[in-house]
Amino acid sequence: MFGWLENRKIGFRIALSARFYPEAGKHQRQHEGFIKRLHRLHEEYRGGRREAGTDLLNLLAGWWQTHISTFDARLAEFMRERGSLARRLLVA
Repeated sequence: MFGWLENRKIGFRIALSARFYPEAGKHQRQHEGFIKRLHRLHEEYRGGRREAGTDLLNLLAGWWQTHISTFDARLAEFMRERGSLARRLLVA
């Protein structure tokens, strides 16, 4: 279901290496936890727990409010400050 996420992992890991981005470990753990929760909710929904759909919407809303608006915004600012090397690594 989430195979498209695999396409970005190598570039993401390189860009977020501890040498490159100081918050790399924390950032990557957050993404991994998010993906695990997505998988779990998908399996629960497929198993007949319809409330998992609502839980998914809450997960996405929370991810937007907490992660994207803070942690991803900080990463974007870091990349803007560091210039094209950071951008090339992330989109590789």
